[in-house]
Amino acid sequence: MEWSLLVINSTASQSRRFPFERSRQWLAGRYESPIEAVSRAALHQSTGIYLDEKCYLPLEADSHINRWHCEFSHDHEGAWIEDLESLYGTFLNGERTKGKCSLQLDDVIRVAKCEVFVTGTATINPAWLAWENGAVVKLAAEIHKSRDFARLPILGDILKSSGCTDAEILKHCLDQHRNPQKCCVLDLLLEPQNP
Repeated sequence: MEWSLLVINSTASQSRRFPFERSRQWLAGRYESPIEAVSRAALHQSTGIYLDEKCYLPLEADSHINRWHCEFSHDHEGAWIEDLESLYGTFLNGERTKGKCSLQLDDVIRVAKCEVFVTGTATINPAWLAWENGAVVKLAAEIHKSRDFARLPILGDILKSSGCTDAEILKHCLDQHRNPQKCCVLDLLLEPQNP
C-alpha cells in the first residue's frame, strides 16, 4: 500500500494529496507555496531541516499555524509526526501531540482549521470484489454505511479468503481500528462501485 497525506484546508475548494512513502520527510507550515518557504528560510534553525519545494507541505495561511508548524516523516521504523513547538499545537486524532508521535493509516491530524488525513492507495484485484458473489463489497458497504468499524477484522478474513495477499491491507483490517472517522481500505474497496 502506498501512503499519502491528504490535506484539506477549510478555505480551499479542493484537497491536495502528497506522497508519504518510506524515506519521505515533509515540513508543514503556513506558507502558501514551497517557493515562499524556501526563499524565506533555506534552513529551519530549530530542527536543522533544509527546505526545498520537494519537502514542504503548505497548510492554509492562518495566524494559528506557525511558519514551520510540524514535521511528518516516514522511515524504516514507521511513520510519525512531531510538533515543532508551535504556539497553538498539533492534534492527532483529537489529542494534542507531545514529542514524536507514531502515525497509522487513517489517522487525522488537525492544525487550526486544517486537516491532514494519513491515507493509502493500493491496486484492488477485481477477483477479490467478485469472490462469493461480491461478499467483500457487500460487507465493506455495510461497514461504511453503519460506521461499525469493529467489523473490519471480519472484512480482513473475507479478503484473505478471496485471495488478497497485500499484507498492509490485511493488517489494516485485522488490527484494532483506531479512528472511527474514515477507513482508506473501505474507500479502496468501494471506489470501483462509485465511478
